[in-house]
Amino acid sequence: MSGAAFSMPKPLQCSQGVDRPVSAAFVCTIWLVKLFKLSQQLLPRIPHKGERAHFGPMRRVRKPLVRSLKHVGFLFVDAQLGPSKKFVIGIDYGTTFTSVSYYAIETEGSEKSARAADIKTVKEWPDAPYEADEQVPTQTWYSPIPMKRAPLNENEQFDAPKSKPSSTQIVEEEYEDGNENEAENRCAGEGLSTPAVEEERSRLNFVERQSADFYWGYSVQMKRYQEWITRDSNLLVQRPKLMLLGTTYTEGDRKTLRSQITRLINQGIIRKYGKRADPDVRDVRDVITDFLIKVFEHTKQYLARKDGYIKGCPVEFVVTVPTIWTQEASRILQFCVEAAIKETELGCLKNGSVDNLFLIPEPEAGLTWLLQITKAMVAGETVINLDAGGGTVDCVAYEIDTCWPLKLGREVVNPGGDNCGSSYLNERLKEHLLVRLRDETYLEDNGLTRQAIVDKLAALDFEPRKKRINIYDQPDGCFCIIGLKSDSSRRLAGESEKRFGMNTVLLDQDDFDDIFSPILQRVWEVLEKQLDSARSKGITINNVFLLGGFAGSPSLITALRMALREYAAKENINQIRLIEDTNKKNAAVSSGAVLRALNKKNGPRRFAQSSYGFLRREPFQPLLFKAHSQTTPKIDKVDGERYVDVINYFMRKSTLISSVYEFPPISAIHTFEIDENGPLLEMKCEELLYVSDTATESHYTLTNRKNKDAQGAGRIVTDVTVLRDEGHLEIIYPEAGRDGVVHTKPHYRVVYDLVVIVEGRNLRYEARWPALDNDVEIKKRKRVGKPKHLVLETAQVSIASAFLPGTG
Repeated sequence: MSGAAFSMPKPLQCSQGVDRPVSAAFVCTIWLVKLFKLSQQLLPRIPHKGERAHFGPMRRVRKPLVRSLKHVGFLFVDAQLGPSKKFVIGIDYGTTFTSVSYYAIETEGSEKSARAADIKTVKEWPDAPYEADEQVPTQTWYSPIPMKRAPLNENEQFDAPKSKPSSTQIVEEEYEDGNENEAENRCAGEGLSTPAVEEERSRLNFVERQSADFYWGYSVQMKRYQEWITRDSNLLVQRPKLMLLGTTYTEGDRKTLRSQITRLINQGIIRKYGKRADPDVRDVRDVITDFLIKVFEHTKQYLARKDGYIKGCPVEFVVTVPTIWTQEASRILQFCVEAAIKETELGCLKNGSVDNLFLIPEPEAGLTWLLQITKAMVAGETVINLDAGGGTVDCVAYEIDTCWPLKLGREVVNPGGDNCGSSYLNERLKEHLLVRLRDETYLEDNGLTRQAIVDKLAALDFEPRKKRINIYDQPDGCFCIIGLKSDSSRRLAGESEKRFGMNTVLLDQDDFDDIFSPILQRVWEVLEKQLDSARSKGITINNVFLLGGFAGSPSLITALRMALREYAAKENINQIRLIEDTNKKNAAVSSGAVLRALNKKNGPRRFAQSSYGFLRREPFQPLLFKAHSQTTPKIDKVDGERYVDVINYFMRKSTLISSVYEFPPISAIHTFEIDENGPLLEMKCEELLYVSDTATESHYTLTNRKNKDAQGAGRIVTDVTVLRDEGHLEIIYPEAGRDGVVHTKPHYRVVYDLVVIVEGRNLRYEARWPALDNDVEIKKRKRVGKPKHLVLETAQVSIASAFLPGTG
């Protein structure tokens, strides 16, 4: 090598016995090869696909280094060894902000235990003002151009099955999607108020083409207030979680969201769910799913950078839900989480479904975290949980169990709440500023309105500052408004003074009181009602736990402590302690969810809160089943028999369900018409799974009032072509009736069993042939040494929402 080359102090000895300087890259390569060879000697070689395992003496096998080492981050990992970590990921999908926390577990030789300090939180959200932000705004801004989504089968999208000539048919392919976005080719500027002038219309269309992306999280406010894109603000969705609440204090927000979601559906931007023609709470599914997909994509990238996540690493998901949610609300969020997991491939699916999703009450997750952080001793007490978030403030009193890990017992009084979260401080600020700017019409120029000015101030300036303001410390401040004329420039003084500086609006103690005090008072009223309700039942409250994004506000903390002291003095009771997270962690709930998922002991008993059943084609037997007498049967043109399509529930509400349980088999009957002169086609059967939060009685039709809340929950499509091709099916030829006329057609009749198995919080269902009562075929299989049953198809759904949150 030339003298300019980098050389080591001690040159390596070459095979020819000549000392030569060697490059650093060459030396590193040699050491990597040695390390690799050493690993091959210490570890048993894993056979490649299609290669027989070798259990004799170890053989040396030369392989290219690049095929055996996989670069992950800054580490070289043996690709043959597979993932070395498992991740437990907690998701707190909030009204105004969402957080994701996690714990990385070494898959070999480590226990599933963790301290609060071991839980990490996803940060570095796109376009966040600070990389250390632990949460991301729960908001999305759609383009008028519909996005591409994974297609849905209509029977997965709507409750009522797609209309077909019969309940079964011979098909070559899956059913047509039927969900093509008709608005895909709509004008990008639709929904915008454009002038009639052609030049102006072209300009707006060009701008919209530049902003055709889907914005989410912090990107929304950046695009809206910093880049000033010309997208229709009606396509911006905020606080979509409120659609899943049925409380009276969120009714106004739900009406606003409902009209917005209907508009998005009509424009082809999101899809309709549930009822085909009527508004349905499930219509919010695309909005939630689209947001969670982006959250999971970022989470996946973050875990890969920070903790060595690679494809194939097992992931356990735990999702927090409000205690006042219905089973349907939990189920909707569950569907959305599952769809986002499938789309992003974060973790591994089992039978096409998320594996053992864990739901936990938001208060329990938050208390789990606070108890770890504060070491508060409240076992056996009754405590109040005050969850002060960005949108809602929810309050409820719980008994705390005496066993560890501490978990919530029963609610001792009815929960309370109000729409008085921290985001409503922004609304108060905007109202305050608009009043003070009412005469400053000169600020409006080139389409910029005073409303737009204060919207930007609230989002970019006030939002990061409001949680540091303590109105009890005589605060003052100012906001910059370019072009605002000062009082001195207009010689305003005394009563005419507006407290305007040059390009600045000034705020003093009274202004901040005007903004904060009404919201703080409403939060206290929510807490006071819980205290009064508990005292009316003779229950002593010594501790109030403060959680949520608003919980870090010094104004709120000071106001509540003062109010609690006054309350104790007025009622002549002991002082009530306010316990809050001194670390001011915004991700307390998602972090506590991870801790709880690592120890699921002492959860609620596994009583089903919902019923699950299949929509079945059942022979019409009104004498055997009273429910049949309430419907009119349909005559199958293939076999001439009378049938009714009914739901038969195998898992019934209020039933105690073991963690592993196999239900009795359910018989499935299908007929297939034969065209003896036509080509052989595929033979597929579809079974639809339904869930109801009220029904428990079987044999009623989907439209019967007893199934009024039944909703589609899953499907299994079974290909039975193999049974025909292997000669297991015989053609049934029709015979003439009493009138001498043949009314039916040549056909196959297929009967198999649907076997449903509960595995934790999963519901797995298999199509098994032959049916249990088909002794002839079972004996044939035994004679030739085959298993008793052939599993034709397997499918799976999560039933986490079918139990109380926290159920293991």
